[in-house]
Amino acid sequence: MVNSASSSDMDGLDFDDEDEDEDDEDANDEYDDAIEDGIANKKGVVSWHTDYRDGGVVIRDEFRSSNEDGGLMDMPGNRRSARLGKDRGNVSAAVLTAPAASTKLADSAIIGGSARASSPRSARRLRNRLAAARMRTRQKQHLVELEKRKEELERRAAELEGELRLVQRKNNPLNASIDKLAEMIDDLTKVESTMLHGIDECKGLLQSLEVLYESRKQQQRD
Repeated sequence: MVNSASSSDMDGLDFDDEDEDEDDEDANDEYDDAIEDGIANKKGVVSWHTDYRDGGVVIRDEFRSSNEDGGLMDMPGNRRSARLGKDRGNVSAAVLTAPAASTKLADSAIIGGSARASSPRSARRLRNRLAAARMRTRQKQHLVELEKRKEELERRAAELEGELRLVQRKNNPLNASIDKLAEMIDDLTKVESTMLHGIDECKGLLQSLEVLYESRKQQQRD
């Protein structure tokens, strides 16, 4: 179950365009840290919602993720947009979670804060930060899945190694024969190498004798 909370229940972070850049950056960092901490440390369901103006009409975009098995998983079916009608133009974004009852934070559903923007540019920054948080969530889930796959492959490799040992034990006489045959082949290879070396030496000696014979023959003619 996902608890809901109004912006008054959450710590407000102002992103007014009139604020100084330093304050704006500090607020951005604080907001991103809240999202990351919540994704990394809490159990249950995490959801984002952001309200933004579109032609004078406020649109609410909601997104939910579940971190079953220790990692967050996208739940596209729970993402929806709703037209809330015209208002004063405040844009808000919040991160909520329903932590497990056994955790110390079971009484608090809020892991992030609310953010207000007074212009489309500020709203765009908020949506971009939420999009970045969602991307980090997907990356973390992908890493969790890769780790599980790695564990499965390691377990399967261990099973195959055990099966190989069993087959080797069953075929031990055959393995011994194969090893003996391999040794014989090595010996024959060595003998062949020696014979070839001897043949090369004989060829060299024969060539020397031919040269000597031709030399003697020429001397007799002279």
